[in-house]
Amino acid sequence: AERTLVDFYRKLGYEDGFYLRETVWLREKITSLGSEGVCSCSISPIMPAEYNRRRNEWLRGRLYVAYADAEITYQKKLSQLSGADIYGIDAGTVRGCMTVERINSDRLLIKELLVSEKYFTEAIKQMSQQFQAQEYVIRTPAFLVQPGGTIRPFAMLRIHGERKLTVAPAELGYLAFAFD
Repeated sequence: AERTLVDFYRKLGYEDGFYLRETVWLREKITSLGSEGVCSCSISPIMPAEYNRRRNEWLRGRLYVAYADAEITYQKKLSQLSGADIYGIDAGTVRGCMTVERINSDRLLIKELLVSEKYFTEAIKQMSQQFQAQEYVIRTPAFLVQPGGTIRPFAMLRIHGERKLTVAPAELGYLAFAFD
């Protein structure tokens, strides 16, 4: 959002919230990544209900915005309209998921990537082989460890009542999709 919009809501008592980590990877950086002895992973399109199941497993025990299968279906359509999809990531016994939208021929947005730190690099390498681009913008929850990136608020919230909540990136929740 524009800074003026954020400032407007801040004056009404809203605070930063629903943090994410955003990293920009360039193709050259990805192609220079060496193999770390981790088994390869596969990335393939999946149905919304399966995506949602995997997503909820990854985020269990955390504060996050849960979506109905119909909302994941809507995201799948948005992704497909851009030339991408929603995907399952399978690496050994680990099951992750990823939502991809193509911004243009040179830029790809991974709106959500949920995979363990152990397989993060492998998932990035595999994704870059499937999707040719010069720049990959990757979003993960702030609490998932990944190399680099910037933690930033992704939404604003307002706490009603007298209770004051301390805003901390790793604790205050995860939104993921803005359906933008």
